[in-house]
Amino acid sequence: MTPVQLAVFGAMRLLAGLSAAASQDIEKSLSTGELNLSHLSKLQGFLVTERKEKKRIYTVAEKTQLIASLKSKSTRDAERVLSSVSPESMRRKDVASPLNETETLVQFTADGALMAKLTRVREVLSHRLPDASIAALLHEMGDLVLKAVDPLHPTKAVPKCSPATPPLECTHSDGGATTKPPHHFGPYQNCGLSKIRWLL
Repeated sequence: MTPVQLAVFGAMRLLAGLSAAASQDIEKSLSTGELNLSHLSKLQGFLVTERKEKKRIYTVAEKTQLIASLKSKSTRDAERVLSSVSPESMRRKDVASPLNETETLVQFTADGALMAKLTRVREVLSHRLPDASIAALLHEMGDLVLKAVDPLHPTKAVPKCSPATPPLECTHSDGGATTKPPHHFGPYQNCGLSKIRWLL
């Protein structure tokens, strides 16, 4: 059997029940390039997921229609076609696979809203991070978020108090001579307190 015939045979196992004319149409489309092995693989995974997770069994007519909708489509466009039918079955699970001691391959499905945000972040930071990768954008976004909300971030450290130099002075409200107040706030009276005016 030719590679095309093998591909058709594999598809027929999944698409059991198709008419002879439909089978011939698939074989012809594979020969002309309208369909390819990637199309059939995507469709196979889609139908299996639909059956296992959603208990949905597609009819022969529905399968034939799906095949027709994938013709002359790029792999990415074919994924979009299947996603329009059932987004849940085309949504990939998050994956984090260690590559080495310092790098991890991360894969997840980003919706249109997230992609729009990433695009806008790239635009805003283009002067500082030209041609930034998604990893670089996530690094920058993570730094900004942690700086804003992480109580343990270095910028959130409580400033150290330094001992006050001369004791605080006060000015009498009647314009009298300036004198030292009867009490002060101890050796750290200047911590967060500046230019306190005593009105007596």
